[in-house]
Amino acid sequence: MSATIFVDTGAWLALTDDEDSYHAAALSTHTQLERQRSIWVTTNLVLAESYVLILRRGGYPAAMGTDSDII
Repeated sequence: MSATIFVDTGAWLALTDDEDSYHAAALSTHTQLERQRSIWVTTNLVLAESYVLILRRGGYPAAMGTDSDII
């Protein structure tokens, strides 16, 4: 049975920003959760907040997920 995981803004930021101090841990956790086929749950407000912060940190390509270095 797969686990249901709530993903907050901090996790999205750490996952997308390779300069974030939690980036390596986020990537490792992401890989583990993918292997376990976990269900990721978030909210529209978390996505909006994450988009704005990723946009500020990494620019438009990072925020839109079109940067090849971003998951």
